[in-house]
Amino acid sequence: FRMNFFALLVAGVLAMITAVGHGYFGDQMLARQPIEPKTLKTFIRFCYQFGSAGWLAGAVLLLIAPATMSQETQLWLVGVLLLLYGFGAGVNFWFTKGRHPGWVLLAGVILFAAVGVWY
Repeated sequence: FRMNFFALLVAGVLAMITAVGHGYFGDQMLARQPIEPKTLKTFIRFCYQFGSAGWLAGAVLLLIAPATMSQETQLWLVGVLLLLYGFGAGVNFWFTKGRHPGWVLLAGVILFAAVGVWY
């Protein structure tokens, strides 16, 4: 069992925790918001879940990468995911002025994924 495999698995688990937390807690928060008309509220809640779905898909790819992908494919995957999670971390940090734990979790995904392919 190599260290880079472990780092990619940690990145995948962190990404999954972040995606599920974002989807659940964010939806709970949006459900309490007084948005009218009701169809717009449903649409906003649906759109909000795109971030969660993308992070969850990235998590699954990180979890299966060590067993199913070549080193070159892993490099490409992590390169794309660094953009996805990096954008999320940056926006989260910027708009919450660093007071939200989401950017830390996303930065952790980036760190472990980078170690997983470049270590």
